[in-house]
Order: sequence, then C-alpha cells, then structure tokens
Amino acid sequence: MQEALSGILGAYERDFAKHPHISEFPKISRIWKYIPSQLARENKKFMYKVVKEGARAREYEDALPWLVDARLVHADIAGKNDT
Repeated sequence: MQEALSGILGAYERDFAKHPHISEFPKISRIWKYIPSQLARENKKFMYKVVKEGARAREYEDALPWLVDARLVHADIAGKNDT
C-alpha cells in the first residue's frame, strides 16, 4: 500500500514539471514535499523557513497558489476561509 501511495505522489510531482513555468518547478516541488510534515505539527501554519532555510512567503508566492489552483492542496491563506 505504501509503495502504491509513494508512486502516486511521485507521479504528481513529475507532472509539476510539465505545467508551470520551469523556473517554478523547484519551488512547487519543495512545498509539495513538506506539506505532510507541516500538517503533522500542532501549529498548522505553513512555515516556509522549514522548506528552505531563510525562505520567506514572498519567494513562494506563485508556487502555493499553483498547487491550490491545480486542486492538489487547500490553503486557508491569512484566515480568508474562516466563517
């Protein structure tokens, strides 16, 4: 089961290289790889500095929305989805 899941996740990541501008691929890939560990934390706020030392949100401003637009992740950006 774990092997099948890893295969599916790997296929998604390989697909990233086909669609966004090629310069965005490393950023999208980094965020994608760190989503599970970020969700496992008590504080669910996404920490870009964990993805890359010293990273800031503005460096990834196009990468996360690409994943959201592709419907691969759901992001509550700055509490906009609070009711």
